[in-house]
Amino acid sequence: MSRVPSLLSCLLLASLTIKGGADVVFHDGFEATAVAGPILVNEVDYVQPGIDDGEFIELYNPGPDALSLDGFSLELIDGADNAPYAEIPLDPVLLGAEAFFVVCDDPERVPNCDQQVSLTVPWIQDGVPDGVALTGSAGVIDTLSYGGTLGMPWAEGTGSSAVDEGRLEGLSLGRFPDGADSDDNDTDFRQACITPGAANAPGSVDCLTFTVSGMVTGLEGSGLTLQINREQQYDLEITEDGAFHFAKELENGIDYEVRVKLQPTEPNQTCAVNRGVGFIAGADITDVEVVCVNDGTDFSVGGTVSGLVPNSFAVLFNFSTFEQLLVPANGPFSFLQKQANGTEYDVQASNDPASPVTCSVTNGLGVIVGADVTDIEVDCMPTTYSVGGTVSALVGSGLVLQNNGGDDLPINGNGIFTFAGELEQGEAYAVSVKTQPSGPSQTCFVSGGGNTEGGGIITENDITTILVTCAIDNPLPGAVVITEVMADPLGTNNEDGEWFEVRNLSSDYLFLNDCTLSNDATQHLITAEVPIAPNETVVFVRDEAQASNDRISPYFLYADISLDNTADSLAISCDSSVVDAMSFSGFTEGAARQLSADSLDATANDDLSNWCDATSALLSGNLGTPGNINRSCP
Repeated sequence: MSRVPSLLSCLLLASLTIKGGADVVFHDGFEATAVAGPILVNEVDYVQPGIDDGEFIELYNPGPDALSLDGFSLELIDGADNAPYAEIPLDPVLLGAEAFFVVCDDPERVPNCDQQVSLTVPWIQDGVPDGVALTGSAGVIDTLSYGGTLGMPWAEGTGSSAVDEGRLEGLSLGRFPDGADSDDNDTDFRQACITPGAANAPGSVDCLTFTVSGMVTGLEGSGLTLQINREQQYDLEITEDGAFHFAKELENGIDYEVRVKLQPTEPNQTCAVNRGVGFIAGADITDVEVVCVNDGTDFSVGGTVSGLVPNSFAVLFNFSTFEQLLVPANGPFSFLQKQANGTEYDVQASNDPASPVTCSVTNGLGVIVGADVTDIEVDCMPTTYSVGGTVSALVGSGLVLQNNGGDDLPINGNGIFTFAGELEQGEAYAVSVKTQPSGPSQTCFVSGGGNTEGGGIITENDITTILVTCAIDNPLPGAVVITEVMADPLGTNNEDGEWFEVRNLSSDYLFLNDCTLSNDATQHLITAEVPIAPNETVVFVRDEAQASNDRISPYFLYADISLDNTADSLAISCDSSVVDAMSFSGFTEGAARQLSADSLDATANDDLSNWCDATSALLSGNLGTPGNINRSCP
């Protein structure tokens, strides 16, 4: 087993305790002092052949009074750095006088297991050396150093020279008799038969063994031979129906497999084994079933489907026969193709996107044993889909999204988001902003989805196309710059043909809603519910027909302001601060005044020498480049 780095050394108490010794300092600088404790580490099985899934640690209370385990922990010690690599807090139970408490990884493989742990398997290191310690609020209570001697405080006297032999089943390290404690691990522990939750055995030769037996039914032919664990010397010939048992006895914790080695003939039959695979867990195996049928007798494979809703169906597949079955309604089902006795069936659900349900299979894997299979359960439930998307340009905090007016989702940063609640096929979704971010104040906009406005109908896929874009409220001075003005368009009613453009020079999305446009005489409150992207240019127009005629896009509508053709000013103010302002005089009729392409900033546009007449023709006959790049002035 590989070594595990120390994970818990930083958690050790500054003052730990060791039995029967003075203050010492071990490798990481912590001090330890002496104390005694009544509960002992009594038996440890730390290595087994194959996968170490039957390991355990047994504690023992040798005293006359019951003691609580509340506040006690097991520390697993890594000999590589003489420090714990894992800690197991014990359940706060009352351990009776002369009683055992067993901690294990797999209760099905360890008899009398009182507390299951979830650690990386194998969870007890194999010892070169390693150790186990019982600790409490007073410090170290009891220790076992195995495979050699650990440094203080993890060994009592000399570490145990006995080892938990990994090549043999059913062996462990244990105290004999139970609770024997001379303060020397090598004296107190020896290799013996495993006895989790029971008195330790005195030796390792006559460990408890168990038998495997069962019943044979339907046998008409001759020559049936059973085999256990593929060991030929224990082959068992069966001549008639009835009970059987193998002469081979198995140690506790070992796996067993009963199989048919030879099928009967005259007549030819096929015999199948049921409950023939498992492991010994402190008791004889008595329920192995062998069922024989004449060749040519086949059996159906089926069960019951539940949970289907209108317009749904289940699609099942038997991988043993490569047969697909569509089940359109709840109730019994059966595959058309039958299978011979002893053959394996493997039924799984194949969830078709056209069916608005997801189905799972229970009891879908097994072997035909002399009867039709009728216990496969297919449970279906409506398929659900998640709703989510992407947040961008968020710089503030406190953003909360909602779906369908609920399922609140706090957003802490840019990136992908997904609501916790899921929806069924055909249900509607609508993503909205419940709480806008602050610090700085932002307005976030929802788009995307099936209707491009953050909503739609669930079809056959998760929704991942919601876009939440956040814009800065009240842009700072210089973030937005006026770059082109049409004050004197062609025509008699030239006010309707007026327009001007602004450009976002920042790297953030900006929101101009509730900002103010003004000239020398009047002002207009902006109510555009649209953000301006970084480096985007938008046009403010008085008349939508004019915008359509000259193909201006994107644009905001404004009113209340009429630009003087001879001399005027134009300004944008947000939260009482002027974001940008410019002044002009002497317009050429039909030509917009442009800020030179090489002077796009809030200071340069104050200098009239950086402005010049546009030369690009629009469909209306006017000259300008609304929403597009300006030319460089000569």
